[in-house]
Amino acid sequence: MNRNVVTLFCALVLLVAGCGSEKAVDFDQLVERGGIWYQGNSKVGFTGRAVTTFENGQKASEGTLKNGGFEGVLSTWDENGQKRLEYNYKDGKLDGKHTAWLDNGQKEWEGNYKEGELDGKGTRWRENGQKQSEANFKEGKLDGKSTGWHENGQKEEEATFKDGKEDGKATGWHENGQKAFENTYKDGKEIESTTWDENGREN
Repeated sequence: MNRNVVTLFCALVLLVAGCGSEKAVDFDQLVERGGIWYQGNSKVGFTGRAVTTFENGQKASEGTLKNGGFEGVLSTWDENGQKRLEYNYKDGKLDGKHTAWLDNGQKEWEGNYKEGELDGKGTRWRENGQKQSEANFKEGKLDGKSTGWHENGQKEEEATFKDGKEDGKATGWHENGQKAFENTYKDGKEIESTTWDENGREN
């Protein structure tokens, strides 16, 4: 194959998948000014891949920036190589799935962002993998059903939110499954409440 053709082919592939390796810079070389990340004294927002590493050589974080703002996936790891966080960015704002892991590798949190705000379902788990809570968000505020569970898996609480405020019926349960309370809210204000003890007796 003609050498010029090979060179042109590599240049085209590089634009899509990398016909070579992109050299990453250390995050410590980047400075933030006015919400934009620059490399040193550069007056142009940094574009490229940035990483940090632990003393043992293990990667601590890795992300890509475009014109000084994060773009795509940003990940962090523990010194032992366990992934701890993974964010998605678009135009410098959190946008897409966000995931966090516990020390044992169990998923701790998973949610979704849209233009920098929590939007959609967010779920949290305990260390044993048991679901702890689940809620819905809209533009960064609780909106819709929110549910929590006791450590034994029994439902602990269920409520409805509207624009970040409790609205409608909220119900709670004791660990034995007995109803603990039932409240009614309007625009975040409690207008009615009933409680029970673990034996079902109204307080």
